[in-house]
Amino acid sequence: MKQLTRSPLALAVAMALGQYCCGALAQQPNAGSVAVLAATAEAEVEQVVVTGVRSSREKSLVRKRGADSVMDVVSAEDIGKLPDKNVADAVQRVAGVNISSGSGGQGGFSENDRVSIRGTNPSLTQTTVNGHSIATGDWYVGDQTGTVGRSVSFTLLPSEIVGSVEVLKSAQADITEGGTTGNVNIVTRKPLDFKQLLTLEATAQAMYADLPRKTSPQVNALLNWRNEDKTLGVLAQVFSESRKERRDGQELFLLGQGTITHPDVIAAHPDLKDVLYPSQIGSALFTQQSKRQGGLLDVQVKPMKTLTLEANAFYSHFQGTNYDTNYLANPTDLLEKGIAPTSYTVRNNTLVAATFPVTHFDPSGASPGGEQPFPGLRDVIYRPKAASMTSYLDLSAKYRPTDRLQITGMLGYTRGLGETPHDYGYEAYLTNSAMSYQMHGTSGPASVSFPGVDTANFNNPANVTNGGSWSSSAKVTDQERYAQIDALADTDWGHLESVKFGVRFAAHKRVADGHNFGCSTDSEAACLGNPGVTLPLPQWNGETTPGNYGSSLGAAAVSCPMSGRWTRPRWRSGTACITMSIRALTIKVISPSKKKSARPMPWPI
Repeated sequence: MKQLTRSPLALAVAMALGQYCCGALAQQPNAGSVAVLAATAEAEVEQVVVTGVRSSREKSLVRKRGADSVMDVVSAEDIGKLPDKNVADAVQRVAGVNISSGSGGQGGFSENDRVSIRGTNPSLTQTTVNGHSIATGDWYVGDQTGTVGRSVSFTLLPSEIVGSVEVLKSAQADITEGGTTGNVNIVTRKPLDFKQLLTLEATAQAMYADLPRKTSPQVNALLNWRNEDKTLGVLAQVFSESRKERRDGQELFLLGQGTITHPDVIAAHPDLKDVLYPSQIGSALFTQQSKRQGGLLDVQVKPMKTLTLEANAFYSHFQGTNYDTNYLANPTDLLEKGIAPTSYTVRNNTLVAATFPVTHFDPSGASPGGEQPFPGLRDVIYRPKAASMTSYLDLSAKYRPTDRLQITGMLGYTRGLGETPHDYGYEAYLTNSAMSYQMHGTSGPASVSFPGVDTANFNNPANVTNGGSWSSSAKVTDQERYAQIDALADTDWGHLESVKFGVRFAAHKRVADGHNFGCSTDSEAACLGNPGVTLPLPQWNGETTPGNYGSSLGAAAVSCPMSGRWTRPRWRSGTACITMSIRALTIKVISPSKKKSARPMPWPI
């Protein structure tokens, strides 16, 4: 049988003719099929709308593609599917964006509070809302006067207000100045963007914190209405979110900065010359009860197809009453006053363990901290109703008189507040005691003990003396008035596609006000030189703290004496049961405008 061989040219011709043949056959259904297809087509939906996560990603990509600079976008759908509580939590999903929680003074925990781009300082990142500036404040006293720049406290911005977040990583002439490393623009939700005429949303959550063993409620609600023609819409949002938090930690102050130089210590142990040592070893406790409350109101009006008017207002208030206490071993005071350790261990030129003898305190002599050494101290600070606030009112318009020209404008006012009405502080010195410590590197917290002293007894004058008391207040207001108008004209002049120009006015004002109070305005006063003689010990009711303090650090939980109804966390180091509880403190206060007056300083009992 003769085999048929086809050339490449013949195969190509056959394939081309086959397309016409098969296509013609496929396009000739019978009359019944045509009727069925027609009926099915009439029953099918005429328009397919894609919604959900896929739609949000598509919108984000479109906005990134159309941007004139390097931009990343996070949409509301992306935020909603994640457990983010504020805008900073959401923005951290973007590549190149860094977030940080509260400062070390705050405790370095809780919600993310600051946003930065490419690892730079947060004060170099500009944050705006709907393209305009937002004034801000901080609840922690150390940040209220120290944090200055374009940084915004995201603790005040719950994620529920967000329609999208735009992260611009390169500069543009039409962006509000100040973002050295980039800009974060928070776009709030708009009433005319909702698909339904009436939308009701509500979320109720309970947040459990394992250290304080407390549950806190968190509630958010949204109401949006628009008419059928999409010419009028109203959006209202409210939120109330509470937290009860606690931070346990051990702090080694100035480790690696101080060296042993006192001649008496070197004479006793020549090998300790220039050896590094920890200045203080503190068992730190930070507790806070916070509540964030506020809301957003947005009204959009579209009187004609080419004109949109909008009024947008926002208010958020954060109150964070906090209690900060620290029980510290004090090697630096002993070594700097010539008290040599009786035994010690040096590793890598660092005094990692030491035992110091009993030092004796003379109440009639110079104060501890002046010339008399003391092996330990306790520092307590209470800040009731510490708070921050941010708010704004923004009026904006968008007008398109022709297809080639668009005019936008905004006018508004924004105000922020950071306030600590009272910062009550007290220090007590541990006296007539020996002290020893042992550092364990990264394997666990250091062990500290004060042999022979019951540190759970704060009323024992043989071992406790008043080290000083103070009171201060701080209030910082931040405000700005602004106005802006821009025009965008499409040119289509070759490579020049459009021209944008505009003018902006802003008047920014920041005012810091603070007052410090002490027992006297005379720096030589006895109450400052030796408060243990002239001022009484605080009124302590004998209550101590839960035995689980420090258990998460690798320290064993202990059972220490407890009584009454109010407790504060403590931690046992070695043989010491550390007490952290004060009921009331009375000191003499002198303000710059008033004479001497005595008043009680209440603690949160």
